[in-house]
Amino acid sequence: MKKILSYILITFFCFEVSAEKSYKFRLYLADKEGTEFSLDHPGEFLSQRAIDRRKRQNLKLDSTDLPISQQYLLAVSSTGVRIAAKSKWNNTIVIEVNDSGKIAQFAEMPFISKVKRVWIAPDSIPQRNANRKKDVTDKNSKRESYYGDAYRQIHVHNGDSFIMPDLKVKICILLLLMPDFIM
Repeated sequence: MKKILSYILITFFCFEVSAEKSYKFRLYLADKEGTEFSLDHPGEFLSQRAIDRRKRQNLKLDSTDLPISQQYLLAVSSTGVRIAAKSKWNNTIVIEVNDSGKIAQFAEMPFISKVKRVWIAPDSIPQRNANRKKDVTDKNSKRESYYGDAYRQIHVHNGDSFIMPDLKVKICILLLLMPDFIM
C-alpha cells in the first residue's frame, strides 16, 4: 500500500513540475574582466592538445580563449537562477528561470551588456493539425492556404510573395531579360 501511495505521489509531483512554465535567457557579458587566467599561461585553461593544434594552424591566442570570469558566474548564480550553459567564445551564459520577472535584475548588472529570451516551456510551438494527413490526401477539399501547414514558415521568409495573380507575366518578363538562361 505504501509503495502504491508513494508511486502516485511521485507521479503527481512529476506532472506538476512539468506543467510549470520555464524560461531560458542568454546573458551577453560585456567583457572578461576578473578572470583568474592570463593569455601568457594558456596551459592553465587550454589542454596541451588544443595548444598544439593552435600552433599547427598558426592561430594566436586572444581574449575569446579565456574562460568566463568566475566572479560573473558566482554573481549570476547567487540570484537563485540555474546556469544551463555557458560559452567562453561567445562570452555568454544561458540561465533558466521559472519567473521571467527575475530578468530585470540582470539588465542592471554592469557586466551584462544584453539579455535575450531564447526558450519558453512548455514549448511555445503550437500543436500540429490533427487532421493534417487527411488534408494532404483529400484532394477534393479546399484548404484555407495554398501552402497548407507550411504557410507560417513560408510567410516568415516572404515566400508567399512569389505567388501572385500576375506571376506568369513576371516570369515571362524575367525569361525575356535572361535569354541565355533558356538556351
